[in-house]
Amino acid sequence: EAQLKKIGFGREVGFGQYSITALDHASGVATIANDGVYNKAHFVREVRQRDAKTGKFVAVKNTGEKLKPVKAFSPDVAAAAQDVMQKIPRINGIGLADGRKAIGKTGTWEFTGKGKKDGQNGDAWMVGGTKEIAASVWIGREKVNKKTKQMELMPIFKANGRPMNGGSTPGQIWKMFLDSASKAIDADNKDFLPNSTAFVDPSKKGNGVEPPAKEPTLPDNALCVI
Repeated sequence: EAQLKKIGFGREVGFGQYSITALDHASGVATIANDGVYNKAHFVREVRQRDAKTGKFVAVKNTGEKLKPVKAFSPDVAAAAQDVMQKIPRINGIGLADGRKAIGKTGTWEFTGKGKKDGQNGDAWMVGGTKEIAASVWIGREKVNKKTKQMELMPIFKANGRPMNGGSTPGQIWKMFLDSASKAIDADNKDFLPNSTAFVDPSKKGNGVEPPAKEPTLPDNALCVI
């Protein structure tokens, strides 16, 4: 823990200490959806060329997608995460069409500017996916400062002028994309792993403090020497 603190790795890693891209988010949620197995993101899945004889496009040998799956965490951990994350799209009103199963997580980060704009939201996310497709949506805003000529982040709002959060506009965009993409590739509505994790009652968890030692019980036999 002391070594991690030296390099600035603290508890805030879970909520904004380090920069993350939309691609990072999509890769992470894809790993959860893929039962804990990570594959490096890539853009080219297949390379084709036209066959001179038939006129049809055929795959070029030894090109295209080359997956190297890596087990990032156990299926049990993935199942527990999937179970929790399946609730997010529904409770935000962005469940996928036709009851398609999906996992998701919203995210909102406050805008820390100066003056009256401080306290608004500056970044809004929606990440998630199905067993077939993972996607992430980020919305932010910036403008050029006339004095410094540098880009500055700005607060973000919905069309009605109210502050934007991850479950609103980003979530709606995420749903539209997942619905359209799933239909376009005729994706199956696959189930996620069943959650078999046995959660411990928080009141029965240990606190890391050694319990006090009990006084030993002395025997009734007077001949016994301790």
